[in-house]
Amino acid sequence: MKSPFEVNYRTGLFWITFGVLALLTFLVLRPFFPAILWATVLSILIWPLHVKFTRKLGPNGGATASVVATMLFVILPLGIASLLVATQLKPKEPAPGQPTKQITIESVLADLDEQFVVPNAKKLNSEFSLSDYWSGHKSEIEAGLADPVGKAIVALGTGALTVVIALLTQFFMLRDGPGLRPQFDRLIPLARDKIDVLLNRLYNTVRGVFIGVILVALVQGALATGLYFWAGTPSPLIFGVVTTVLCIIPLLGAPVIYIPLGLTFIMSRNYGSAAIVLIGGFLVVSQIDNVIKPFLIGNKIGISPMGVFFSILGGIIVFGPVGLMVGPMLLATILFFLDLIAEMRSPQAEPVEA
Repeated sequence: MKSPFEVNYRTGLFWITFGVLALLTFLVLRPFFPAILWATVLSILIWPLHVKFTRKLGPNGGATASVVATMLFVILPLGIASLLVATQLKPKEPAPGQPTKQITIESVLADLDEQFVVPNAKKLNSEFSLSDYWSGHKSEIEAGLADPVGKAIVALGTGALTVVIALLTQFFMLRDGPGLRPQFDRLIPLARDKIDVLLNRLYNTVRGVFIGVILVALVQGALATGLYFWAGTPSPLIFGVVTTVLCIIPLLGAPVIYIPLGLTFIMSRNYGSAAIVLIGGFLVVSQIDNVIKPFLIGNKIGISPMGVFFSILGGIIVFGPVGLMVGPMLLATILFFLDLIAEMRSPQAEPVEA
């Protein structure tokens, strides 16, 4: 018979070993958390289509088709949007007989001065120009931009790698996920019906936020781009893409773009364009955000608009872009456990262990 000391020693050693292994595993997987989170979100969004693919193509074919569909629905539209923006960033073709103009920082600033900065500065009785400012502060600006540009290049490469890993992870999640459900059920000390409720709530949360935030932002961006075209805004597609991105982020949104743009038109005495941008922005674009978004999200996930607002904003701050989905998922999970605790405390409560 083992002594109490030996039993306690073995138990303590077991949990210490387990804790060390868990910590090391966490450190190994930590760099891949963004990719894993993206894979989880994308798998949830594509799941209804994946079920249909799997019925026709089997587990491997269904997972492959689902990843391809994700690329077509997500990566391809982003690529098209980038190409459209690039067309508006393309410099003007030189006149016949003139030499091809080299693209440099100085030439870009000169074009901006000629088309926008200098004309508006003169209306404000100012002689400011970007070219003159660059000439006088070139060394300071280059020194200040060296570190951010380097970080931006690293972030771009990391982002591309994250996308590749996320798609690979999504494939294995979709193919092997259903087969891992029994092991998952054994690890969670809840009855199977409770686990089903939690998974359904997370599923509805991701789809609800996607419909209520991403799709609404796309609608707002499309409407705002139409207003920019109508008002004669230079490079309306660029302004439209930036507006779409800002509409996704709480506390920012379309006003960050259309209010300064409208004020610029007013300073240029272009009152018709200013009225199109400001009135259309306030009455159409912003109202979609203020009315339809909370309605769609609240109905999908059963969370108050205020809770959705803080979970999205906090999720973005903590997790980056993927926090747009992860924040509401965490909120939905904690609300599920609060409901479960309330149920356990009731006199008619049943055990939650499987």
